[in-house]
Parts: sequence; C-alpha cells; structure tokens
Amino acid sequence: MISYNYTTKVITVDATATLRSVYSDAMAVFASAAQMDDLIPLRADTPTLFTLINGWLFSAGSIQYLTSAALQDAAVDNTWTNIQTLGSIVSGTTIYIEQDGAVVYTHGTTGHINMLFKTKDAGTEIDSQNFTVYARKFQQTYSSFSTTGGAIVSNVPLATAADPQLDIDQATIDAYTGLTITWGSVTKDAGDGAGVQPYGVVVDGGGLSLKQVYNWVQSELLKAGDIDDGAGTHVGKLTTPLITYTGTGITAQGIWFENFDGADANDIKYTDSNGVLHTPPSTVAISVDASSAMSGGRVVVYKLSAPYNVATYTPADIADTLLEAALDANGNASTTLTYVADWDVVVRTRKAGYKPFEVGTTLTSAGLSVSSINEADTIYQA
Repeated sequence: MISYNYTTKVITVDATATLRSVYSDAMAVFASAAQMDDLIPLRADTPTLFTLINGWLFSAGSIQYLTSAALQDAAVDNTWTNIQTLGSIVSGTTIYIEQDGAVVYTHGTTGHINMLFKTKDAGTEIDSQNFTVYARKFQQTYSSFSTTGGAIVSNVPLATAADPQLDIDQATIDAYTGLTITWGSVTKDAGDGAGVQPYGVVVDGGGLSLKQVYNWVQSELLKAGDIDDGAGTHVGKLTTPLITYTGTGITAQGIWFENFDGADANDIKYTDSNGVLHTPPSTVAISVDASSAMSGGRVVVYKLSAPYNVATYTPADIADTLLEAALDANGNASTTLTYVADWDVVVRTRKAGYKPFEVGTTLTSAGLSVSSINEADTIYQA
C-alpha cells in the first residue's frame, strides 16, 4: 500500500514495490482534482532513476520495500543505489553487504536481492560509495563482488556451488586444536630458489592435512567475530578467501600456510605479497617396513655414486645418508626429503638374531618404499 501525508510531505510504502510503480501511483494521485494544489513528490529522470522533489521524503521504513531503480533527493545530498544480485547461488546461501568495514545489511537465505542501499548521506559519500556484497554458506564455494554505487542500478554477479572438498562436518571442525590465522608482515622461503619473500598472513595448520585445514579456514570465514590470532582485528565473514583448494592448494596473495601434514607438501603453491607464485620443490617419502620382531633394529638408506653391486661395493661408494634410524615398535622407519633427481640407493636392515636384509634400488620422484624380510637367524647365539 502507498500513502501520502500532504502535511509532512512523507510517502509511506509498506509492501514491496518498484520505484516505477510508486512514481506511477503518485502521478495518478497528484493528477486528481483533490491534489491539484499539492506539489508533485517524484521526478522520473530515467526508468531506473527517480528523484524526490519539492521537499517530499519517503518514511524511514519505506526504503526497505523499494526496488528496481535508484533514488536521490533534489539536492543530491542523499543517494540510494539499487543493488540487484544475479547469477547462480545455492539455496540457503546468506547474502550480506559490507560498507566501510562493517556488515550493514544481511538479507538472510531467501535468494537474490533487489533493494535500495544508501551510499550518500546528508551530502557525504559513505566510504566513497564503495561496498561489497557477499554470498556464503557452509560447505559451499564463496562469492563476493565489490563495486562503487551512486544514483545507479548496480548489477552484482554472484555464484556459489557445492564444494566437494568441504565435506567435514562442523562438529568435527570445532574440535580441531592448534590452528591459527595471524596477520602481520613476515618473510618466508618456499624453497623454489627465489629466497625469502614477503607475506602478510600466516595460517598454522596444527599438523592436520591440507584438506582439514581448508575446511577449518572456510568455517572461520563464516564467523561474525575476530579471527586474527595476532594483535589486529579481522572479521571472519569480511575476510576474502585465503586459499583455493581442489586437492591442490594455491594461496591467495600474501598468504602463507605452514605446519600442515608433510604428506601434503607437494599439494600447495604460494602467492607472495607481490603477487608472485612460488612452487616448492617436490618432497618424497622414504619408508622401510619390516616386522615387529625387528623392533629396535637398525635401518639405513644410503645414496650411492653408482648402482649397488655387492661384488664391488665399498663404503667409499656412499655419497650421502638419506635415512639412519632405529626401527620402531612395528619394525618401521620413514623420513621425507626434497626430490632433486633419481638416485641409486642401498637399503639395509639389521638386528642381531635375524638375518640381515639389503637391496639396491632407485629413489624416484614417487619416493621409496621397501619391505624388509628378515628371517630368524638360527645360528646366532646370544
């Protein structure tokens, strides 16, 4: 319903209506005999821009119902941008608007918005008329669009979809410990030969897999409170995504991830604060698996200068020691190293009371996994 108070010059709208329909109603009302002595309240500048004139105003509660065109007053001291979102968004996605560093409007989960949004107040532009519209939902891809408003229709493209990498439930994520996000200038070396480079955010993964860390980070970006574990303040839902992850992660500009499961070391690339992408060298695993009977025995993996030949081998053939350790309670030992090239190696496991095992093989870009067979030594006498 649309009503007019001719004394206070206030238009009241209490249901969703396009500005064009309100203008058309006013033109019809003010063309009637009873209102020929009143000044017209609205001017149509274009089909998508209307101006309040002759001292008329909308009531404060009316603005929320107006759609499909921009609005200003005659002096252009107050301006409302018409925001219209478009695109494919998942049902239940929350749309909200950030202005001048704060969430100033939340639409909820009922789909796209077509609304008036104030970008100039009493002659002063609000944050230079800039604003950002966000669309976020748990376990979905996030979307946002930043733009500058004015006396215009602002079309805001948004797109959200199910993210197959976000499949960990909230209760499990909430139980994670030791993960942090800290803002502050640091330098880090991705190991690609470029040396230390600047970054502005460090994400500590608490030893979890990269996928688990990604699920946790995306959950943090839904929070209305501060997620900065440092001295600053950064609201989660106003923080842009820190990483894209599709099984392999690429950090956003200036973001560094560390202390995540070493098995994922080959599944991340870093973008430094200068926008330069860094790909760490490949990390490979070396594992030697014996039986639990070999617990406490010794294992070595030597890099050799030539393929292993038991007939010609001497200790001088050893170029480097890649693994030297006691076998654990299960008879196993492992390590990781940076892959540079294929290397000839010899693997040995020994324990008094069991026959020694050794094999010459090659460490490749796939790493090295060896199963050691050590039979009981019936000749050995303790």
